[in-house]
Amino acid sequence: MEDNRSAIQYEEGRLFIFDSTYTTLRYSIVSAAFLGLYLYVNNCPKELVIDWLAVFTVIIFIRTIHCKIVLTKKLYNDAFKFHLRFFVFLTFLTGLVWSSIYFLSIPYMAEAPQYIIFLAFGGMVAGATTTLGVYYVAYFAYTLSIFLPVIIYNYSFGSTNHVILATMFLVYLLALTRVTKSQQDTLKRIFFLTKQNEDLLSKFEMLSITDSLTGLYNRRHFTEIISKEYNEAKSNQMPIVLISIDVDNFKLINDNFGHPFGDMFLVYTADYLRNYLTSVNGVIFRQGGDEFTAVVVNISEEEIKELCLEIKNNFIKNPKFDYSIQDSKHQSILEQISLSIGIVYMPYNSTINMQQIIDKVDQLLYQAKSQGKNEIKYIKI
Repeated sequence: MEDNRSAIQYEEGRLFIFDSTYTTLRYSIVSAAFLGLYLYVNNCPKELVIDWLAVFTVIIFIRTIHCKIVLTKKLYNDAFKFHLRFFVFLTFLTGLVWSSIYFLSIPYMAEAPQYIIFLAFGGMVAGATTTLGVYYVAYFAYTLSIFLPVIIYNYSFGSTNHVILATMFLVYLLALTRVTKSQQDTLKRIFFLTKQNEDLLSKFEMLSITDSLTGLYNRRHFTEIISKEYNEAKSNQMPIVLISIDVDNFKLINDNFGHPFGDMFLVYTADYLRNYLTSVNGVIFRQGGDEFTAVVVNISEEEIKELCLEIKNNFIKNPKFDYSIQDSKHQSILEQISLSIGIVYMPYNSTINMQQIIDKVDQLLYQAKSQGKNEIKYIKI
């Protein structure tokens, strides 16, 4: 269901107003130059035209730099309110400069050539429906600062020609405002649908890399992450640790209490491991069944040994799992559940490759399981 946000409140809307403005500002300079040339050949003083163009160019330059900074540094997300207010102020200032040339040129021009200025203004305002239509405040700051002084000035004359001209442009302004409203609604729907699609894609991506039972990353994502972590650790000259963890005698839980109870125990185990390993910025995965893997970067040998020992020892303490039926049978079974752990510690200058690390940690886990379980096997390579 669509929310009540305006178009500018979407990230796409914020990007749009700065990006479209940055793209079109250069054409404003061209338009101003042609208008200045027209004024000059219609008896406006050269100094007046040059001074006006100089002021206009400075403002457009500032606006261009501002838009470029916002886009480059992505400030349309951070501190956006300040930059949006500054953007509106510069837009309003641009409109006033456009409007000022009309009043500056009146003493030097006949009435007929003045209408060309009106047409130029109409083109500028029409263009604003595209670039500024995503944000009403900016649109009105620009259009009203251009047209309102001119419309009021012509109404003040009281003559038929001036009143008709002012009314025509007032109607034109109202029509453009209507178009702008329609465009903003369209953009808002586009931004909303884009946001919905992004959210759906993000959820789909998360589902594809996450184990549905425990919420941990799955085996598929492990193959992607381990390569990335390995390369980054090498590049940053940091040690990397691969840990393989298996729940000993887990089959007893499924055989005696059923798979639903076994699933609950796996969720508990995942949360238990997550609590420890996230404290050292470890990434943990469920490889399938009752086997888990974790990757930890930039940790000392002593720290990882101490952490894994704590994980193993605290896991076998009672009560380690909240269950609804607490009887001697549950207790005796759970007392046989423990963790076997294999640890491969690789310094940054090690020459072993990623696949060798994976193979080695599997061998260590197998040794821990085969040599009595509830064991930790460690190697530095």
